[in-house]
Amino acid sequence: MPGPRDVFKFHDGTGDAHADPLAVYRRFVAALDGDPDPVLEAARNDGADPGALLARLDAQGKLAAASRAAFGLPGVDRATGQGVTDGAALETLYDFLRWLEGNGRGAASGAT
Repeated sequence: MPGPRDVFKFHDGTGDAHADPLAVYRRFVAALDGDPDPVLEAARNDGADPGALLARLDAQGKLAAASRAAFGLPGVDRATGQGVTDGAALETLYDFLRWLEGNGRGAASGAT
């Protein structure tokens, strides 16, 4: 895990933002009922059959929603186009998880 003073830098749809990684992780895990691993695994499933595709899309939707909850990311406003797409929400989440993993191995700390 990152050090107690490390922050995570991300784009919130309007500009750069910063977040407490422990608070983000708590909200992320809570949004997935305490067990994100099965959802992360299902989102990576590249099976071509319709059932696998539906399971992957469902998992990606759950992860995008969890990312929005964890980072406070707004959805896209239909009238203005402002906000964060599901793809950008997933990218933010995956960047965060890679950042956590890198900091957990004793890598140089600091925002990415």
